[in-house]
Amino acid sequence: QDLKALDALSAACERYTPWVAIDPFGGGLGNGVDSGLSGAGLWLDITGCAHLFGGEEALLDDLLHRLTKAGYHARAGLAATAGAAWALARFAAHNQNPGVILPAGHNITAALASLPMTGLRLDGDSVEGLERMGLRKIGDLYNVPRAPLSGRFGGSVLRRLDQALGALEE
Repeated sequence: QDLKALDALSAACERYTPWVAIDPFGGGLGNGVDSGLSGAGLWLDITGCAHLFGGEEALLDDLLHRLTKAGYHARAGLAATAGAAWALARFAAHNQNPGVILPAGHNITAALASLPMTGLRLDGDSVEGLERMGLRKIGDLYNVPRAPLSGRFGGSVLRRLDQALGALEE
């Protein structure tokens, strides 16, 4: 039923962009742990569409208003990269507004630095390993030599970091 509801929401979000996709695992790997769809969400690529609603803020406000009116509790993140948007939606301080926008040209590196490592959409083993090394925030990775990280965790940690920061296409 949850997946059907996500599918219906996905279709409704085509009002904002033709590029909508379901994220059933909330960015995780879906590694066999049955946690339902509690972290599930939608990806909307609004590139070239925001002006039709009066800008990014107006589009996001309209989307969140419609979701709230339909009985959903939603959080949203809008950024230049999918990884940054995902992290901001789930981990940025939202205060009274459920939508966070990182305007184009703003520093993604600074915006993500204080967010938890789980904001990079890493598997649980990688997050635990990084935390054992004392690396708890995304910004903790910025000054760590890349070769040892790659040697210990494979390419996934650096790939997710580079995707979130816009150094690698996703």
